[in-house]
Amino acid sequence: MTWHESNLGAVRAYEPLRRLWARQSVRWRATRFAPLSALALAWLILLLISALLDSLLSSPDAISMDLRARLRPPLLFGGNWAHILGTDDLGQDILARLLLSVRTSLLVALVGSGLGALLGTTLGFIAAHFRGWIEESVQMLVDLQAAMPFTIIALALLAFFGNSFGLFLVIMGIYGWERYARLARSLALSALGQGYTLAVRSYGAGFLRLYGRHVLPNVAGPLIVNMILNFSEVILLESALSFLGLGVQPPLSSLGTMVGYGRTYVTTAWWIAVIPGVVIVLTVLSLSILGDRMQDRLNPANRSCR
Repeated sequence: MTWHESNLGAVRAYEPLRRLWARQSVRWRATRFAPLSALALAWLILLLISALLDSLLSSPDAISMDLRARLRPPLLFGGNWAHILGTDDLGQDILARLLLSVRTSLLVALVGSGLGALLGTTLGFIAAHFRGWIEESVQMLVDLQAAMPFTIIALALLAFFGNSFGLFLVIMGIYGWERYARLARSLALSALGQGYTLAVRSYGAGFLRLYGRHVLPNVAGPLIVNMILNFSEVILLESALSFLGLGVQPPLSSLGTMVGYGRTYVTTAWWIAVIPGVVIVLTVLSLSILGDRMQDRLNPANRSCR
């Protein structure tokens, strides 16, 4: 027996052990974040319920001004049960304002992420289907969008066209579309070489039928993960623009608006800015944890080792 054959035999002998270690490693990676994923999901469900049931959880005069109760601290810091999270400088209840702000921020993030996903996925499928100069044009737009800081673009558009809630939603929808386009194009190119797409195209299926009923359901996993991660980024962007006074405008209120409003009182009434800031951090962190969890679950390499 040669030296090469003996080494090859040793490698084959250890192959079952290597496969067992690979399976255990994948299972450990899949389960180590399970408690965090449960907590993240519970937080997001609580946030969604509070946003949907805001009209039931707060009384009609919950955000009315009461100068006699201005700058009351939260309950755990010397406040009372009438204002669990304290009040601002106008005597408005922080909890009531927080519920309204959460609803607005989630609405902006949902609409913005949905518009970005629709625009980017459509352009990515168009580029993969028609190829040629259409694909090159889409790729050029993607590179142009990726090369420009979006915050600067948003500031310029809001300063030039004026600030309205509808325009703000459209701007949030533009954010991140290039990542959807790149991902959708690569997924569509891979799917077009599969047998099911070749069979559907041989029957003369059009663009909408091919991609809407066959390609999209089979490649939706990575797109959903990207949408979840983009959802958290839109929340951060909305909060940043609202903090600067260029996002959501009164009488509407968002989490970023509350943080921007409370920065003046950060040394005397810290809860006005800190509480919505903590909500932003927990929401973004929860979305990131769930996005990573879904990415691990949808990874074909992980599924093959289970």
